Amino acid sequence: MRRLFRSLLAAWLWLHHKGAAIGRRRAAAVKLAELDERTLQDIGLEPWRSALGAEVALRRHASRRRLRAAYLGLW
Repeated sequence: MRRLFRSLLAAWLWLHHKGAAIGRRRAAAVKLAELDERTLQDIGLEPWRSALGAEVALRRHASRRRLRAAYLGLW
């Protein structure tokens, strides 16, 4: 019984750690998406340079679409 509890606790802690890491990455991507175009150019995050730059561009595009939809009352 004790061994089962320890293994369940270890599995829960591992999942919690992985979830926290995903949350930190997501938060960093959101902060990058909030930067202006000139800053993204200065740090080299153009969509054609890297996968991270492409993801930032997609997030910026999606947030602009949501803003437009909210302005029109569709969101």
